[in-house]
Amino acid sequence: MKINCNGYSYDTDTAKLVGSGGDADPEWSNAGWHLYETPGGAFFKVVYGHQGEEIGFALIDYQTAYKLQILFPVQWGRWGSPATKNVA
Repeated sequence: MKINCNGYSYDTDTAKLVGSGGDADPEWSNAGWHLYETPGGAFFKVVYGHQGEEIGFALIDYQTAYKLQILFPVQWGRWGSPATKNVA
């Protein structure tokens, strides 16, 4: 999915998925969000509704992205395991 914002293009196909959160029971709902990092180091979040449809998009600053990725990781990538990081 490609999103244009402020003259820049944000593409979920080329960005790295670094965090996500959502409903614990996908049989009931597909609502949730995904946090992405672009190849250039920018962060954005895509929010999905109960049917899995995109309902929101937001640019995310580095500090917020760091906390979201530690609290809701998809993979230990950019910042490593939360056991070795101080998020306070």
